[in-house]
Amino acid sequence: MTKTMGWICISLILAGIVIAAEGNTLLLNLHYDNGNITLLDQKVKYGFYPDRRYQPPFGYKAEIIGIDNSILYDFNFKVPIELYVDGTDSSGNISGGKILLNNTDFALIMPYYKEMKEVRLYNQDEEQVAEFNFREKAPITIYIIGVISLILILILITAVLFKRRKPNS
Repeated sequence: MTKTMGWICISLILAGIVIAAEGNTLLLNLHYDNGNITLLDQKVKYGFYPDRRYQPPFGYKAEIIGIDNSILYDFNFKVPIELYVDGTDSSGNISGGKILLNNTDFALIMPYYKEMKEVRLYNQDEEQVAEFNFREKAPITIYIIGVISLILILILITAVLFKRRKPNS
């Protein structure tokens, strides 16, 4: 095997290891309606969730609950119901301010755990406002990437072996 082909194979193997090390995220599409939160859609995606070292001191709280009823992850968040708008009237006077929405759609991105069984949401008064039970399978994307990487490695190895068997002319 030539040095170049060897480096390509090693690079592909290392890239596969790096890809496998990244985690899955849970994406919850939610609807807020006067304090009630409902689930519109949920997806497990391959990627990263936000760094939550800095969280709002008050607001809503999300908890990921494990199969054994332990809290696997929790964080505080604000529902995006405040809009700040500026505009002008017909005379050119600037006006605007804060508008509070009664209902809106928003999304939460959080880590996905294989041993999670539900997500609970609490309002600022620590009352549970929503609970979403589910058991989601890992996304098929990871398996597709693994299969494609394996196929590429096999093609490279086959190409190297075929090149070796070819008589020099």
